[in-house]
Amino acid sequence: MSDESAAGSGRYESQTANPRWGEDEQRALAGATVFVVGAGALGSIAASYLAGAGVGRLAIVDGSTVDESDLHRQVLYLSPEAGMLKAESLAAKLSLVNPDVHVDPFPADLTVDNVGPILTGADFVLDCSSSDAVRRVVNDGCTGAGTAFCTAAVSGFDAALLAVVPGSTACCRCENVPNGLGLPSREDQGVFGPPAGAAASMQALTAIGFVTGAIDVRPGRLLRLRGGEMEWNEEQLQRTPGCICASDSRGGNV
Repeated sequence: MSDESAAGSGRYESQTANPRWGEDEQRALAGATVFVVGAGALGSIAASYLAGAGVGRLAIVDGSTVDESDLHRQVLYLSPEAGMLKAESLAAKLSLVNPDVHVDPFPADLTVDNVGPILTGADFVLDCSSSDAVRRVVNDGCTGAGTAFCTAAVSGFDAALLAVVPGSTACCRCENVPNGLGLPSREDQGVFGPPAGAAASMQALTAIGFVTGAIDVRPGRLLRLRGGEMEWNEEQLQRTPGCICASDSRGGNV
């Protein structure tokens, strides 16, 4: 992306009018690479806001396909797209949202075997899988590389998210970080679209804050949305001694 595009005299005019955001922050965002793991309700919405804001490169990692039963919350997909790969469908849409952004689709499931190679070059990672199994894969891959990330989950009317900086905050392997980020199972509660949209927006804002420094993200807090009561609450989490995140001597991007 050129300096002129990054500064965004037209496209990003409303952003650069903010006292905490100017051409330097816009250029920092344009120089960043954000990986989005999971292109469902969380990932598609978070990625669309990041594309609109002008992040330089987005990588979309998801091996699943569009399913009609998900469309009530995965609102960037259309009924005729059922059966299409989400990563490729979303990448095509994001390129139309903002041609300044380079979008790479990775139509594959993230595993312990491919997490290292796939996430190479990420400045920040969004875990939008809403899956404990994938969350642990992202956690371990990012912790090993020293890459900051934000994970989220949705169930019923509720949502939760946690930003992690390896070597500085608690990670998803710490004992006081609950499975499912403390939310009840979807089997019991189902899942609704608006809480996913709220969490995804917060994930996008977190990524923007980390790569530009314009926002006080304050990582290590478990943020929970109780949608049924229309309220947010937070809990500051502490690292567990001996956890893989407890070492401050790791390289990579933070």
